Amino acid sequence: MSQPILSQITSLRRLGVFHDYREGTPSSCSEFRRYNLIYGFNGAGKTIISRVFSSLENGGPDPRLPKEGSFEIKMSDESRVRSSGPLNELKGRIIVFNTDFIEKNILWEEGTANPIFYIGKEQAELRIKLEREEAEIKSNASKRNAAELTHDGNKKDFDTYKTEAARRIGEKIGEARNYLAPKLEKDYESYQENPQHKLEENEVKDLESVIRQDEPLAKLQPLNSDPVSLASLVEDVKKVLGTAFEKIEIEELRVHKAMMTWVRKGLHYHQEKNLSECLLCGNELSEERVGELLKSIDEERFNELTDNIRGLAAKTENAKEGFLELSKDFPSSNDISKEHSSEFAEAAEGLKPLFDIGKEIAEMMEVLLAEKTKAPNMRIESAKLTERIKEPAWDDKAFVDKLEAVNRTIENHNASHDEFEESQKKARRKLKLHYLASHKQEYDEKKRKFSVSKSELKTAKEDLETSEKKRDATLGKVRRHGPAAEKINELISRYLGHRELKLSTLKDGYRLLRRGEPVGGPMSEGEKTALALCYFLSTLESEGRKLDELIVVVDDPVSSLDTRALNYAFNLIRATLSGAMQVIIMTHNLDFMNEAKKWLKRSGKGESALLFLDVKQGKGEDFRHSSIVDLPRHLKDYESEYHYLFHLVLKFVEGQKEEYSYLMPNALRKVLEIFLAFKRPETGKSFAAKIRKLAEENKQLLDEVGIQALERLVQSESHSDLDDLTGHSSMTVEETRDAATGLLGFIETLDKSHYNEMQKICA
Repeated sequence: MSQPILSQITSLRRLGVFHDYREGTPSSCSEFRRYNLIYGFNGAGKTIISRVFSSLENGGPDPRLPKEGSFEIKMSDESRVRSSGPLNELKGRIIVFNTDFIEKNILWEEGTANPIFYIGKEQAELRIKLEREEAEIKSNASKRNAAELTHDGNKKDFDTYKTEAARRIGEKIGEARNYLAPKLEKDYESYQENPQHKLEENEVKDLESVIRQDEPLAKLQPLNSDPVSLASLVEDVKKVLGTAFEKIEIEELRVHKAMMTWVRKGLHYHQEKNLSECLLCGNELSEERVGELLKSIDEERFNELTDNIRGLAAKTENAKEGFLELSKDFPSSNDISKEHSSEFAEAAEGLKPLFDIGKEIAEMMEVLLAEKTKAPNMRIESAKLTERIKEPAWDDKAFVDKLEAVNRTIENHNASHDEFEESQKKARRKLKLHYLASHKQEYDEKKRKFSVSKSELKTAKEDLETSEKKRDATLGKVRRHGPAAEKINELISRYLGHRELKLSTLKDGYRLLRRGEPVGGPMSEGEKTALALCYFLSTLESEGRKLDELIVVVDDPVSSLDTRALNYAFNLIRATLSGAMQVIIMTHNLDFMNEAKKWLKRSGKGESALLFLDVKQGKGEDFRHSSIVDLPRHLKDYESEYHYLFHLVLKFVEGQKEEYSYLMPNALRKVLEIFLAFKRPETGKSFAAKIRKLAEENKQLLDEVGIQALERLVQSESHSDLDDLTGHSSMTVEETRDAATGLLGFIETLDKSHYNEMQKICA
């Protein structure tokens, strides 16, 4: 199965002119093919892209990229390479030529270059061993990458879990800002499991309420426990109710027992007044009759009985009032501090209804004792009272126990009032232990996965390091950099057409020679280009690499070369790189782009991609931003940028393409330059002179305002270079628009047919 190649740059963020370049946007990059050309002016972002690719070559982020930047690349197998993840998947398979490569390998001032190591073909056994070791490295690298992905996932999952768990616990215990993941981790390190740590739901709610309190609830008075011996009081009342005088001398009082009290009072009144006749009936009240009455009444027993009745009536009233007071003074659950509310609810369960039952029994006794008071010698039926006092309606001990339990809760509540801060601390501790216990199983499982993947990653890294050391040891036995010098010299001589410039082998690299002597003085740009390019091409199959397994990226391989040198450089690149697995060429040089475009147009169907670095600056924006798009039609179909620039100018005047206003002064000057080159091909005259000459010749046809705008353009942009977008024009947007309108009017007036044809092409 062939190895994957680069498919698409899906994200470039905070990387120079690539502020927020993302997959899925209208300007997102078309997919790469086997052969790719990316054309763009200087300052459009080629260097950034080459350094992104260098990151893949080096196995780590290029140090020259902005530290805050990020990127993502999709591979042909749909996998993604991200700056935030492992970058060594393509190490050894991708090689990048750019200015960084030249600076790293060729020291122009010292006249030296780094060694390029070749592996001798004659060392067959070591070569086979080296291939096995390289295969082992790839396998171990793949295992390491997989382990790294797994570990990164587990670490992220564990870190996220700790953060979220700490946040939830922090919110529950009232320490949302202070209880963070490190504290959670530290707590689990010292945590010892205990079944008592897990609380019931109502306990949790109570403790959470305590934590939410801003101040303690008011203190409470303990409940009065006086009306508690109700059962014994009932027994005493029953005994009194059942008491009657057995021996009564007077028949009428035996029959009418309820009259006993009335007769007693009347007798006492008659005796006190020394009355000899009954005031009621008028009969004589003889001594004999008085004696009979006194004997029947039995004054001593009667007084004892009535005293008992009165005493029991007073106790009964006290009991009733006590129950009323208890009912009135009984605290609400809202009056109890929350950490004791469950305890209070449990203690108070069934107690408050007993107040009503006790009051009901007391009232019942009051009624019966009132009847008894009226007729002391009558027995009062107490069966209902007996039924009501039976369990479970009433139990003195249960009542006392419940009352004491409630009072203990009140004491605890009052203690919490006095130690409010400490109570909240205790509540937080209990709650935290509860939540630690609740989360521990999940925490332990995520920690276990994290630890296992960490150990596996460590092993995978050690295995990869061991295999790399074995490979390096074998490589040291077969590496030779002498043959590379021969290949580089052969390429240079063909490139330059002479053998004056060559490399000689040093112990640790190469020496640059001119006519056999170390190079002294500066080298021409053409010589530097030739040497750097030939040096790079010689590295492709160094270290045992195979060209058909390589992804080769070439960034601006030519600069100021003449036509012959440029053509040779391109042909050398094409001939060398045609067999590579994938090629990406980036350039700002229009002539080089045209040569590459011809080559790629002739390549197999679906094997090539022509792309463009499109730089824009929206209205009101302070910065330019670049994106990778398909090569515009006017650049793809024509060898001159004239059609593309004319198209931009035309649309700009129509009120479109305002995002290219920063480019427009240079574009206007370039269009004017090309137009004047074929309209007035004479040499020795400046732009301004040509414009003024044409204006004088066509004075009746040309607008003077437009001519002045063009002259202002020529003066402002006299040193501008269309290939360089790093500078800012001194012209305002209004001046640029006037110049664009003047330019189109100028061309239309001087060459109507040309103007009309360009309008059709650029529509």
